[in-house]
Amino acid sequence: MTTTAFAAIAVALFASASLREPPAAPAATPAPRVAQDSPTLAADLAILARLEVPFATPKSYADTTVEEVVKDIKAATGLSVDVDRRAIGDAGAWEVVRIDGEPATPRAALNAIARAISPDYQTYSVDVASGLVVFTDDSGRKSLAAPRSYDLAPVVAQVRASGQSDADAAALVLNQILQSVVPELWSANGGDAARAELLGTSLAVSASPAIHHEVAQKLAALAATLPPATLLWEVTMLEIPLAKADAADARRAIAAGDLASLTALGASVVAAPRVLTGRDQPAEISIGSDAEGLAVSISPEGEPMSRAFAVRVTRRKAAVVDTVAFRCAGGERGWAMLGGSSANALVVLVSSRPPTE
Repeated sequence: MTTTAFAAIAVALFASASLREPPAAPAATPAPRVAQDSPTLAADLAILARLEVPFATPKSYADTTVEEVVKDIKAATGLSVDVDRRAIGDAGAWEVVRIDGEPATPRAALNAIARAISPDYQTYSVDVASGLVVFTDDSGRKSLAAPRSYDLAPVVAQVRASGQSDADAAALVLNQILQSVVPELWSANGGDAARAELLGTSLAVSASPAIHHEVAQKLAALAATLPPATLLWEVTMLEIPLAKADAADARRAIAAGDLASLTALGASVVAAPRVLTGRDQPAEISIGSDAEGLAVSISPEGEPMSRAFAVRVTRRKAAVVDTVAFRCAGGERGWAMLGGSSANALVVLVSSRPPTE
């Protein structure tokens, strides 16, 4: 089979050969970087984290009084629960309200209670006041405000587009918080219970412990779901016998990056270089010389948050130059097949992943 034929095969089959990597095991959600908290705020945030731990045994409530649900929460967490008597009163009527549901966590149970005891004209919230879990209103949350500083630099690096300043990227992150974490309470949105100010890539927030807890969760979720700021590109070059290169099982193994199956078909790895680059930066990998060798160029294209990459594989041998081009997204695998020796074809596998995997 000729070199031209191999190039044609690569172009024709690539659409079905670029397969997403199998999903990795879930990684721990990264915690946002913050300046040191006061001991009181740190303790209150630890309480909020404890409330997110699922009940040891499933809970199911049907016409159950709030008093009984609170007993279950205290048994599961060791925490005391009360109401902001300025906002709700001290008659104890809230404890006889009845609720239904199957909350998975103490926090979910508390949220259900807050909804059940709220009057029609406002909704009470769950917060923490110096170690005590409380139901309170917006004024109560304002009185619980404490300062905390978040380092946005890591997530800003993930958001930042080519040519976009850190300040613009940080503003986008702040907007995500203002629009998704109790938006009605931020001063920027007309509220008065929480304030946020950007200082470079640091975010200064004054808010209640529960709002801080939600801000931290939002930043962690952004860091976990946004494309990585850097990518590790891996290029594997193999020679495979011409007689087997265009067989269906060979094509399946190439598309899957299945080196074991390719080895069983007689393929051998010639080189496996790697290069680390920014998500918005091109990458170049070369083997051999300009006169005889192989070059792989990778260029980012498309929207920053859905970045794709144009890959160009060029082989020079004597006076013959073979080139195959294709596109792949971060986390996807692509491949090209070019002319090798008289007995072998050259297969180039290209893939990327975050460098921390």
